Amino acid sequence: MTPSNDDDMCLINFRSSRDHYLEELQSALRSCDESSDEDLRDLIARVLEHYQQYYARRNLESQIMTCFLFSLRRGFGLLNGHFSALMDLSLD
Repeated sequence: MTPSNDDDMCLINFRSSRDHYLEELQSALRSCDESSDEDLRDLIARVLEHYQQYYARRNLESQIMTCFLFSLRRGFGLLNGHFSALMDLSLD
């Protein structure tokens, strides 16, 4: 299955935000003496929230895909069962 444009944009946005937060973290590290504890806590909270949102979305997408795949498997199983029944009838 190929990724949709929405998936591509999500990944691009995640990477862009990740790079931005990485720059902010590196900047905060360089100026650690000048940054207040509150500013650092706020930055860390934003970074963690960013990752939580990303992985929550990926988790939801994987659950949807799992349900889809199992429904396909079930559908093919039913079709296969009907095909087998038809084959049994034709052997009589």
